[in-house]
Amino acid sequence: MRSFLDLHGAGVAECADDAEGELLARVRAVVGPEMIIIATLDLHANVTERMLALTNAMTAYRTYPHVDMRETGVRAGRHACAADERWPAAGRCMPSACRSSCRSTPSAR
Repeated sequence: MRSFLDLHGAGVAECADDAEGELLARVRAVVGPEMIIIATLDLHANVTERMLALTNAMTAYRTYPHVDMRETGVRAGRHACAADERWPAAGRCMPSACRSSCRSTPSAR
């Protein structure tokens, strides 16, 4: 099983110094250690050791505005396939990308 999280990477919370790390810890506590977790982040993300420890892979958008949503989703999907040893040929894994259309820029739709 795989999970894809579209995170900001520079979130702020009053109750945590590492908002995304806290979110990932709570997700990991629910889904367990066997679930593959892949995250996408903004270019200016503050990546912490905790975030790295709780995900199988992370990738960043490479454009602002984020007109590379599809390409970033494909990279995330490839990371998910590569992290799953049940897929012997990760290059043949075809990820399905979920769109956050409510947050898309007009040119990304």
